[in-house]
Amino acid sequence: MKKPAPKSADDMTLEELKRELAYLRAENDVLKKVSGAGAAKTRKEKALIVSVLKRKHALNDLLQAAQLARSVYYYQLQAKISFLPMY
Repeated sequence: MKKPAPKSADDMTLEELKRELAYLRAENDVLKKVSGAGAAKTRKEKALIVSVLKRKHALNDLLQAAQLARSVYYYQLQAKISFLPMY
């Protein structure tokens, strides 16, 4: 599925501009975390980064920026929880 050609800033509505700004801020934060300590991150590490940043940004934006499928994200969260010791 091809994405439509991006609109120029002059052709975008205020709501579209706000949405793009929110996505770009989320993408910037994800890239800062991913490129911080080493280059290639595993799905588990990406899921952890997304879970930390989801308090600040929309989950959809974070998943798209991290190139992580929603199902993989929730799978990694469930796997992390199942390994925690129960006391």
